[in-house]
Amino acid sequence: MRCRVRKPLGSEFVISQCELPNTAREVETYFVLDAATQSKPKALIALEERGRNLVVTAIDVKEKADMHRRFGTRLYEYANELACKRGLVLASDAERSQYAESFWRKQKAKGRAECIAKGRAVFYAEPTRLLSAEARAKLPQPEGDSWPCKRYGVTKPCAVTSLEGVRRQRRKR
Repeated sequence: MRCRVRKPLGSEFVISQCELPNTAREVETYFVLDAATQSKPKALIALEERGRNLVVTAIDVKEKADMHRRFGTRLYEYANELACKRGLVLASDAERSQYAESFWRKQKAKGRAECIAKGRAVFYAEPTRLLSAEARAKLPQPEGDSWPCKRYGVTKPCAVTSLEGVRRQRRKR
């Protein structure tokens, strides 16, 4: 796997673009890697240009502990930067996990994204398959085997600089 660093994430990690064997040429794959060794993938995002959209075809954070490091959010933000530079809209795929659906619904609630393709998206169950029923219940629930929006897109990619959640304010003592 040949990789080129595209963006540092602090001093410990980098976003690198990697060429993978047996991957279609039009698919771009980016990994969060350990900065020192350029190995140990922590997360990945796969992107594909489709018309005026840069579509997230896959996103995966490898370890549960790394989800709290916000690697998925950092990869979405980097993909949004790419979309802006190319004059495209960062968009979801028409097949999403509960994690991806949760991300896109939060962006829509914050006014950063909207449903850009009417119809239904396929529910991809694999990422949450091993979660407890209680943990799964905290995530958005599909309607049968699908989601109500076929594809979400960032409304103004160049105006959106952060896809972070809103942090709770600490109570004053």
